[in-house]
Amino acid sequence: MKTMMKLFLPFILVTFLLLALPGQALAAQLVKVIVGGTFSLESGETLDEDLTVVGGTVVLEEGSTVNGNIIVLGGSLEINGVVNGDVVATGGYIKLGESALVEGDITSAGGYVDQDAGAQINGEIQSELTGPFPLVLPGIARLPALQFSVSPIWNGLWFVAQVLILAALAVLIAMFFPKQLERVNRTIAAQPLIAGSMGLLTGFIFPFVVLFLVITICLIPVALVGVVLLGFLLLFGWVAFGLEVGQRLAVLFKKEWAAPISAGVGTFVLTLVIGGAGKIWCIGWLFPTAVALVGLGAALLTRFGGRDYPELVVSPILAAPASGDQQPTSADTQASSRVDQGSSEGI
Repeated sequence: MKTMMKLFLPFILVTFLLLALPGQALAAQLVKVIVGGTFSLESGETLDEDLTVVGGTVVLEEGSTVNGNIIVLGGSLEINGVVNGDVVATGGYIKLGESALVEGDITSAGGYVDQDAGAQINGEIQSELTGPFPLVLPGIARLPALQFSVSPIWNGLWFVAQVLILAALAVLIAMFFPKQLERVNRTIAAQPLIAGSMGLLTGFIFPFVVLFLVITICLIPVALVGVVLLGFLLLFGWVAFGLEVGQRLAVLFKKEWAAPISAGVGTFVLTLVIGGAGKIWCIGWLFPTAVALVGLGAALLTRFGGRDYPELVVSPILAAPASGDQQPTSADTQASSRVDQGSSEGI
């Protein structure tokens, strides 16, 4: 899970940077982004921030220093200097020269790493998605205050904060998108198996599609938009599932709650329960995964809540009438109609 977060967080961050500052950008001194261009850090120069390469070419000359993490998305990176951080490559190319020194780990997912004999790596070289990784968040990864795993108390407080944030987002979504949320909610309640199957299929295919788009380099912006859209769909589906929980809680306690209150309370309870169930050894991951997939599938089936998902139309089956109380059949009705019509003509 930490590995997936490490690889997907750069996609989300870079997407917002591209929307705000296209081309080569420097965003709030947090991360330097090279998009489709060329950047060279000359000997004696120091970069005190994280570096993200999107389809561009970066050369770190001998004697240069980067005090941060480097993320390569479909571009090329040549390291001949010192990198005091981790290096992550997704569909990109990394060249480690003889004078290269990387203090952290090098992670490659769909990329290629070429290492000369004299290159030094004090961390580990990890291929694809194997091995434990620290969470790399550009710009704030080096702040010790964010290392909540040090104390169980901080872990608990951070979990509660996440639950409250999701509940607040649920209230806002229910306020601004009430009809869309209700459509997704109805699909979850009426077609959970179909929605879950759609979510499972999407979750299986989506990583391969994103990896293919990133490798093509020119379609990297499409991949970034897809990752962000998937995140919104997951959030929307989770809140719709929470709305269903809130509505049932309202019926249980014989209350009449507005949709924002039901969504907020239901999302709070759902996230709290699922988070606790997720601690169960071996099978704990099934509960949040199932909820996320069903919500995602329902959001996709309704086109983000834009239309109702058509229910299966079942032909009604006429029950046989009880003895002594027989209903007229179709033939009897037609015969009676002909008799009435003849009587009318005679009159």
